[in-house]
Amino acid sequence: MTLPGGQKSKSFRTKREASAFLAEVEGSLNRGTYVNPHAGRTRVGDFTQQWLATRAVEGANQPGRRGEAAA
Repeated sequence: MTLPGGQKSKSFRTKREASAFLAEVEGSLNRGTYVNPHAGRTRVGDFTQQWLATRAVEGANQPGRRGEAAA
């Protein structure tokens, strides 16, 4: 089942299991080590298009863009 925001639901047998899972995910988010389990399903072409869309091209129309010093 998909929840709003693209989140997936997960079922647990007990509230204790659910609380332990939540604590683990929140801890990894706080440490900056969380890895989306679905991240590996993105195709390289799709990822590249998304990545390129976020890149700022600095100085593309300015002198020195190929490594030459600007005069």
